[in-house]
Amino acid sequence: MQNLHHALLDLGIHTVSVSTTFSFIHVITTAFPPSSAEFQEPVNSLVIRPVLEFLEETNSSLLMNVYPYNLYRLHGEIPVGFALFQEGPFNFRDDVVTGVRYHNLFDMMVDAVIAAMAVSGYENIPLILTETGWPSNDGESQLYAEKYIQGLVSHLKSGLGTPLRKEGAAQAYIYQLFDENTESNDQKKKKNLSSQGETEQYWGVMYPNMTMKYNINFNNAHQNSRMLALLVPSIYFLLLLVALDR
Repeated sequence: MQNLHHALLDLGIHTVSVSTTFSFIHVITTAFPPSSAEFQEPVNSLVIRPVLEFLEETNSSLLMNVYPYNLYRLHGEIPVGFALFQEGPFNFRDDVVTGVRYHNLFDMMVDAVIAAMAVSGYENIPLILTETGWPSNDGESQLYAEKYIQGLVSHLKSGLGTPLRKEGAAQAYIYQLFDENTESNDQKKKKNLSSQGETEQYWGVMYPNMTMKYNINFNNAHQNSRMLALLVPSIYFLLLLVALDR
């Protein structure tokens, strides 16, 4: 990262930030409560803290993949509505340390990352969510995916941020625009794919033929200070921007 940063400076390029991506479930100790979260050792001492030092020196952002779906699957006590930005009598969790009440799992995970950065001494580094989404390979999961993505868009457009950071995440990228190209059932059986492996093919908001799986309202999302985009190959992203601009 340092070599790439210096190479860009040598070329007179001062507007390109250099960073690297981490996965929430692999580097954060806990999301419950968020205020008690830390980066896992030894990866914190060996990798994350030096990266944070570099990011602070170069005014760059920490990149993190945040999937409430993963925590929901790992913790059966989490109500699905809490993970899907749905209001309800049981769709909240209190941070027992700070007393802060959370109304969705997304904010808890974001604040867990922010708290972990603060413990490491780098609480002011901007946070970019490089991947977030919800898989959908049948009717029920498509309903869940639609609720999550629409809830995410509405939440980010609201500008409310999170309890620990009023501006929340600086940017968020939805994974992904298209489902991966699927194989025939016979091919899947021959490869003995697990159900989780099959689910991993269905994170798109569109089918591979570019038809929508469900409807998401992105109106005026670009006007919010926090950027929201779809993580896709550049050519397809350009096609999406053209379609949204019409």
